[in-house]
Amino acid sequence: MFCAGVNIGALSVKAVALNGQRRDARVALHCGRPLETLKELLAEDGFAGVEYFGVSGQLGHLTEVAAIRRALRELDMNFDAVASLGGEAFLVYFLTRGRITNVLSHNKCAAGSGEFFVQQIGRMGLGMEQAIRLSLPGKVVPLASRCSVHCKSDITHKLNRNEATPADILHTLHDSMAGKVVALLEKGQRPLRRVLLIGGVSRNAAMLAALRGKLPGAEFAVLPESPWFEAWGTALLTRDQPRHRSPKLSVQPRLGRLPPLQRVADRVRVIPAPPRQLPPDGPMVLGVDAGSTTTKAVLLDPATGGVVASHYLRTQGDPVASLRACLRALAEQAGNRPIGLIGTTGSAREIVGAYLGTEFVFNEISAHAAGAGHFDNEVDTIMEIGGQDSKYIYLRNGVPIDYAMNNACSAGTGSFLEESAKSDLGVAVSAIAGVALAAPSPVHFKATCAAFINSDIRAAQQQGHSHDDIVAGLVYAIAANYLTKVKGPRPVGKKVFLQGGVALNRALGYAFAHQVGRQVVIPPNPELLGALGVALLALKRSSGPAGTPGELRALAAPELERVGRFTCHACKLYCSIDRFKVGGRVFPFGGRCSLYENVWKRKSRAAAAPDLVEERTRLLFGPPAADPANAGRRIGIPKALLTHSLIRFSPPSSTVWESKQSCPVWTRRAS
Repeated sequence: MFCAGVNIGALSVKAVALNGQRRDARVALHCGRPLETLKELLAEDGFAGVEYFGVSGQLGHLTEVAAIRRALRELDMNFDAVASLGGEAFLVYFLTRGRITNVLSHNKCAAGSGEFFVQQIGRMGLGMEQAIRLSLPGKVVPLASRCSVHCKSDITHKLNRNEATPADILHTLHDSMAGKVVALLEKGQRPLRRVLLIGGVSRNAAMLAALRGKLPGAEFAVLPESPWFEAWGTALLTRDQPRHRSPKLSVQPRLGRLPPLQRVADRVRVIPAPPRQLPPDGPMVLGVDAGSTTTKAVLLDPATGGVVASHYLRTQGDPVASLRACLRALAEQAGNRPIGLIGTTGSAREIVGAYLGTEFVFNEISAHAAGAGHFDNEVDTIMEIGGQDSKYIYLRNGVPIDYAMNNACSAGTGSFLEESAKSDLGVAVSAIAGVALAAPSPVHFKATCAAFINSDIRAAQQQGHSHDDIVAGLVYAIAANYLTKVKGPRPVGKKVFLQGGVALNRALGYAFAHQVGRQVVIPPNPELLGALGVALLALKRSSGPAGTPGELRALAAPELERVGRFTCHACKLYCSIDRFKVGGRVFPFGGRCSLYENVWKRKSRAAAAPDLVEERTRLLFGPPAADPANAGRRIGIPKALLTHSLIRFSPPSSTVWESKQSCPVWTRRAS
């Protein structure tokens, strides 16, 4: 009997033909075209004349669990687990006496998957075999490997600054992938002696070495059948029970459509930017937003709160160098003006604040709330989207009372949109808005990861969706991802502000207006609101510009130089503290607490505050005001919940309260 088994995965199609003792196997990437790829495979010589077919995987009628179970029975070998290392997902099948008893998989994220690795080596201009060989002598270095998009930025920065070699980067990627598999294996909470590796990644020798290094007590086996194990099991099932003369395929799901973005044009309000103000005679306020992707700086007139000059550029992994470039650009715009007050915010606010020697360092939540309130004090919901971070802020009377941020995932950020548009469409970020707003029928994408949405884009192209509709679908996707992954179940108020660098893409405001069902306001220069807000906060918290910091070019002149490091012994955490030098100023920086902040903030250390916890204990459990020996009956009250704390506030005048430290009761003596 001539049988064929087919397994259709997220990224590839595998086919195995069984004809007596002869066995032929093929593996091919489908690039979003699984049916066309399958047709091409079955047209090859090894599959001519197949009588019966079986299909497992995404479009099949057989489950992958059944296929793996059947293939294991054919092997007649003992394994404790099977690790399926695919392009889009890693799964672990735990075995008991040869039977699958549990299946575990990681969350829907590309980081650490086969596709994740292929994308990274593609950006480095390496082939698979070359990358594997180069990885083996490398070492593990710190890398933001929890998200494919963030990892790309980190790799670029480390290679550009010579902080790591390509071998180190590749070795770290393999270590991250192996760590994901080991984490799944350890969830089984059982001893693992032999683990069978299957799937395309099982052919990666560097991955195998990383797994063996992390679990030296386990034997990891790779068989000749490992790359097409599920297809082989499917062929064996078909030989056992031949039924279908042609491949039985499920209908490939078609991507849906969404209404055109222009339909909600009446719900989007763009506040025009006011004209730039002339520089004042006196010192100005400098606001800096040092973000993970971009650095923004504004100069503010302290008398009017108007913006005099601003600059916006890529951080490129070096916030201090980016800050210095911003200061020089501001000097070009407004002249080498004196700065009397400085405020910093953003993910690099501490190091930038230390470089500038300012005490006015605020978090992004406060800064963006202040920036939005500058244009409308009735705003109650802020959706801020940056290159790698997204924030949700809910305000009441101008005060943030709730907030949320994305959790190490680029879905719902500017990187998601930029990466997706570049991958298969070749659309520059600046062109996305015009293309998306002109689209008549945007595609409804379901992928929530920038690394995986490439497959959906290719599927949309195969289904005949236009280029403009696909771009508009990506704009809808970033809004949907933000609302799902960042905002979550939190409320949307009456007045919604959309800000951050991604809000420069006006089409995104239309997508949010459609999703939340109410008006969305895009303020002037939405990319600068963090810098504007922190400048306003510094002005509000101070007595006004004092003229101390200096002129713009003088602030940008000194280098930030690390001159030493020491261990802090103030507590048992023993933090490592760096010692930096800026110009003639040397200061310590780092640590888990604010012990050394006052040094670089140029503030005198505050006097020791009274211990309020100790004072409360004295008031509650101290000696009674009256002599308990003269009282009568005794009533016990447990030292639990709030009873023992609150009852002291309203005792009758004839009551004497006594604390019994040896037992958990208050005693009341009443005559």
